[in-house]
Amino acid sequence: MELIEILDRFRGNYFDIKEALPWLDSCVWETDKPAFAGFAKPIETNFVESLSLDVSLKGKLSNLRRKKAFILRYDPHIGSLDSCNILFPEMIENRVPLAVLHTDIDFDELMNFANKNRQINIIIECGTRKILYFFEKIKEVLKECKNTFLCTYNFCNWLGHEQLCGMGLGDRIIYGSHMPAFNSDVSMGPVIMSHLSWENKCDIAGNNLRRLLGEEPVYPAEVKYIPPRPFIIDTHTHCIRPGYASYARFYTPDLEFTPSDWIKFMDLCGLDQIYLMPLESL
Repeated sequence: MELIEILDRFRGNYFDIKEALPWLDSCVWETDKPAFAGFAKPIETNFVESLSLDVSLKGKLSNLRRKKAFILRYDPHIGSLDSCNILFPEMIENRVPLAVLHTDIDFDELMNFANKNRQINIIIECGTRKILYFFEKIKEVLKECKNTFLCTYNFCNWLGHEQLCGMGLGDRIIYGSHMPAFNSDVSMGPVIMSHLSWENKCDIAGNNLRRLLGEEPVYPAEVKYIPPRPFIIDTHTHCIRPGYASYARFYTPDLEFTPSDWIKFMDLCGLDQIYLMPLESL
């Protein structure tokens, strides 16, 4: 099969799945443009707008919520989260989630807040430091606090979606893109090409957020992901062998991988060859 035919089928299958899934974006930053603003892609899916968490909204949330669903976004410049507790009853009554960047509040402080305010749904988004390195802490927060959720923007942990779903936390993953600054496919790809069931993919794509907002989930007809015949050469693959996990700042699945596991994973991603760069050598 010619490479161009492989690519055409791969792209076609990818975009068919992308079109079918019921996306609802939790993380659109309309005022945050990419460096070359003229190349920004138009926002292509439904999204939930966000407003800044501010005590001046007291008494206004019900009227705003009747017009449309929205998310309140925490800005540390206003002070602590507790300084806005006057808004909490209205947020709970009107099913208004709270978005928090992981760089704006310490994880332990976030857990304390979530445990103290169990009826407020909190969406954790990636901040200016890679959320990649905080996966173990995020899992701890999600396990302990059932009112916490993880936005998929910049959530690039290897098989991270699959791991959370395997832990029974799939209902806590909320699709978000940070468009227009970033291409939505960066957040969509790991869902579209994942090992997950169609129901899991639909839930992450939008239904988990719909439930938070009190809306009905949407389950369109399934479009299956068909891995392409391997054609990609990956020249920079890290691996860690058991006993060397301390060299990594986050968990990686290959600690349990056998050679056959590697081959299965490569086939899923269309990888023909990989060049291993053992992490302990760094």
